[in-house]
This record gives sequence, C-alpha cells and structure tokens, in this order.
Amino acid sequence: MLPRFVAALILLFVSGSAFSQAAESNYLHNRTIMERVPLAGQAGNAIVLGNLTVSAPATVGDVYLTKDYRITTFWLYDENRVAQGYASRLDLQRNEFDIYMGKGNGIKALAGTRVRTLVMADSLTKTPQYFVNGQEYKDKDGIPYVGFFQILSEGELTLLKMTRVTFKPADHNPTHYTGSKDNRFIKRTDIYYATATNALELPNRKGILKLMESHKDEVEKFMKVNEINITIERHLVALFDYYNSLTKKK
Repeated sequence: MLPRFVAALILLFVSGSAFSQAAESNYLHNRTIMERVPLAGQAGNAIVLGNLTVSAPATVGDVYLTKDYRITTFWLYDENRVAQGYASRLDLQRNEFDIYMGKGNGIKALAGTRVRTLVMADSLTKTPQYFVNGQEYKDKDGIPYVGFFQILSEGELTLLKMTRVTFKPADHNPTHYTGSKDNRFIKRTDIYYATATNALELPNRKGILKLMESHKDEVEKFMKVNEINITIERHLVALFDYYNSLTKKK
C-alpha cells in the first residue's frame, strides 16, 4: 500500500493534469466559437454590453482669422489714437481682437468696433497686411458691414477680402450614415471691390472689364499676356494693381 503522502501527490498530479486539459479544452472551444462569429458587417448586441453612452461631439476648426498672434498696430476711433506693437489675433465670431498682454498678464479683448484700421505683420513673410473696419463701407442695400476687410489693392477701384466664420452643429444620423459627428467652425472668404463708401461683391470677368472700361484695351491686353485667372487671388491683385496704376497717370 502506497504511503499517504505519495498517494496525495499522485492525486494532486492527476487532478492538476485533468484541470489543465479541461482549461485548454475550454479555451480551444471558446476560441473556435469566436472564430465562427463574422466580424464584418455585424451589429453588436447592446444587451450584452449593457448601457452605452454616446460620445460627445468634438469641435473641428476655430474662430480666428489666424490662430497665431501677430504684431499689430491699431488706429482707433477713440480720438484717432494709435496703439502699436501689440500681439493680436482676430476672433471672427465675436468681432474682437485677442490681445496678448505678456507673460503673467493673460489675454485681453479689444472690441472690433473700436478699431478703424490696422496693420498686421504676416508671421511668415513679415510683410504688412492692411485691414479696414467693415462699417466704413455699405452693401448694395446701404447697410454697413460687420467685420474687417483686408485691403488687397487700393486705388480708384479698391480690392477687398472679408473672411467670416459660421458654426455648424453636429448632425450625424447613425441610421442613414449621413452628416458629421463633430461640431464645425466653417470659414468663408468673399472678394469685394469698393468705390467711395460702397463695397460690392466682385462680378465675373465681363463685369470686371466693365468696371475698368476707362482703360479697357490696356486691361484686356494685360489679362491676355499674363493669363489672368480671376478665380486666383494673386491674379486679381495683379490686375487691380495694374488698373490702379493706370488711373494714377491721369
């Protein structure tokens, strides 16, 4: 008869071996079942997972004309005062400027309605960019604009650009797989021409030639030789600069 501790060891070994084989058998069995479940194109069973929350929509885009702060000089309506050397960026949604006041002093806001014109240094080229308050100009209905025009070319016909931002909330439809899961800020840029105090949206090629009728022959030749495409901003700037140079010679 085997000693009791030897019998116990044998029993433990047999039991462990049986447990190991059972565990391996269960693992292989479960893996086989999972491999039979197709993953692609199958909706999950929400009952198994329990209550699930819908993830909050993210926000794509921003409200700024440029996200970086740029050295700016402001000409204010307040007693025609000039404030220069400030690092700022334009909040298109609020129509105000974020002013960086230096380390430890935080960010202050300057209302756009206080600013008549400004010059801002491009952060890459360091060239100055000039802006004028939209309220200096009226639309076709005689209503002043809200926002700031960038002056692209100045003269008898001034070329202007205004960027606006709109907010579009998330409109995802999971049933039809349409719409966006994210809130979005969408920027839109429009080009205008100005005479005196009116600013109107830029017309088509034929309309531009009519605006420049006093130098029609020269303008048509310039457009042909330089292959001017009015859908390209730098081409428009070159065209208006050329026309305005002709009108200065009068």
